[in-house]
Amino acid sequence: MPALVFLSAGCGRSGETSETASKNGQPASTTTQRQTGIFTNGQGDVITATRSDPRTGMRTKLGEFSFDFDRDGDDEKIELYTQAERAEDGKIIWDDGQDWLLVVIDGDDYYPLFDSRIQLGSLYFGVWQENNAPVISSAVITSAGAALKNFIYDSAQKGYKAQNGFDTGGINLLHSSIPSY
Repeated sequence: MPALVFLSAGCGRSGETSETASKNGQPASTTTQRQTGIFTNGQGDVITATRSDPRTGMRTKLGEFSFDFDRDGDDEKIELYTQAERAEDGKIIWDDGQDWLLVVIDGDDYYPLFDSRIQLGSLYFGVWQENNAPVISSAVITSAGAALKNFIYDSAQKGYKAQNGFDTGGINLLHSSIPSY
């Protein structure tokens, strides 16, 4: 089975709780990924389409790739964005934290696989196949840890099913060889 490994530097928000409120107005007890506080979708969650374009406010496209992820005969596009701007010389003007977006676009439908803030870290993605099934891997890397999540299109549920890859938990990342954007 192919493996995808990413490492970089930054800092995470360990052990955060999602801001979703329960019916009685108290915070929900759903805890996001322990080490980064970033992945808000858990094992088996399905990200369904929205017609609202989540790219609004994103200033810099960092990458894109086209492939037939849902195997309907037409290519979809996956795009990676950050809210950080590019300077005139092409370099990105990073702040301590940026909003990040990883989205699959299928016509007028948007599947936001990742749409959150990363503090002193980065988001990466890769696409691969296993048994002819396309898999999108996303990695959040911070100085406090690394987390990997895979997404596979589920035609029965008409969305991308999240699969936990790994989560290092709270660590102190000392070095990374992954280049910066």
